[in-house]
Amino acid sequence: MRIHRYLILGILIFFLITTVLPATAEDFISRTQSQVILLEQGKQVYDAGKLVEAAQIWSQAA
Repeated sequence: MRIHRYLILGILIFFLITTVLPATAEDFISRTQSQVILLEQGKQVYDAGKLVEAAQIWSQAA
């Protein structure tokens, strides 16, 4: 019985490492990249003197 628990635990850990964590990391990375792009766009708009438009872009990144 004890070996069955360890076997099931090992399978669950393997599933967590190979499936759940990479998917979560990819979502986090893509979300972070899109936020960086929006922040850069907001800075360009701000540098052009359009504060209201820049604030709208930055609020999308938040």
